[in-house]
Amino acid sequence: MGSYLLAEHEAGTVRVEDVDLAATQFLGMISNYVFWPTLLVPGWKVSTERVTQVVDEAVRTTTARYATTTRSPSTSAWASPAATSPTAAEGADT
Repeated sequence: MGSYLLAEHEAGTVRVEDVDLAATQFLGMISNYVFWPTLLVPGWKVSTERVTQVVDEAVRTTTARYATTTRSPSTSAWASPAATSPTAAEGADT
């Protein structure tokens, strides 16, 4: 995970000063809900759908913190944050 974040940092898509910390925080968000309760709480079960939701939220949180660009869900194209703001959108009221 750290090497991935470092590569993204070097590509300019994220701004991460401490890749080890960012990777640990990302994995911690997932493991605190999926891994540790399963290990420590008898009978704790997590559905595949819930795991997907937890991972998606961790990605959103990490992206909100570190991304220098955003991805449009409808086009999968990258755009600058300014281009996705309401004032930059076509036909937006100013």
